[in-house]
Amino acid sequence: MECDSVRVERELLTGKYQQNEVNIKKSDTSSKVVQDVCNMQLAYKENKGKGLGYNQVAPPYNHNYTKNPDTEEELENELYGVWQTL
Repeated sequence: MECDSVRVERELLTGKYQQNEVNIKKSDTSSKVVQDVCNMQLAYKENKGKGLGYNQVAPPYNHNYTKNPDTEEELENELYGVWQTL
């Protein structure tokens, strides 16, 4: 009888121990992610004004800033012009 209660208590404690190990691993992983995000933000803050993203890309050839056509009709109008018959 006493052995059964000790065995049940051991199994219960083993389950709690395993759950705590999982929680510790999750905490380690999430703290690493948070640390990486903080490091990226600090690096951005240090490089602010030095050119990031679009500032490092050359302007379009001949400064052609027109947008690409969205539909087939717009593409045809752009290629062949708009011809209207009266």
